[in-house]
Amino acid sequence: MIAGIRIQPVKRSSSFLSEKGLSEKGFTLIELMISVAALAVAILGVGNVIVNAARSSAIARKNTMACNLCQAKIEALKALGYNALANANSQESNINEKGEQGGCFTRTVTATNGPLPDTKLITVTVSWTDLFGPRTVSLQTMVANL
Repeated sequence: MIAGIRIQPVKRSSSFLSEKGLSEKGFTLIELMISVAALAVAILGVGNVIVNAARSSAIARKNTMACNLCQAKIEALKALGYNALANANSQESNINEKGEQGGCFTRTVTATNGPLPDTKLITVTVSWTDLFGPRTVSLQTMVANL
């Protein structure tokens, strides 16, 4: 009793389903179809994210390999010294990430006179084609005659 008012429990009336002898347990076909549709939309969204992540990972892996090929060639040319750069222009085709034959990369080296006297500008470009189209990475450095 609250403030002189007696509260009676509410009796539930029988529903249409129970009057017909049917159970109210379980899901209706419409509810299942809506649930399956919502689940399909969610799975497609997650699947799209996974595909894009895999694509980005593959592109990044190849870019890293190409940068390493550029850097390795630049370091090798710098170790030869300024005078050896006169004959440094070259192109290597079908090399792998170690610079050996049997890969998908093409490495091009160009050595030109630099903007200052007694300098050479070295440009190393690595290019390749993958499932997503042609790609190119270039690195440049300058070597001085000291």
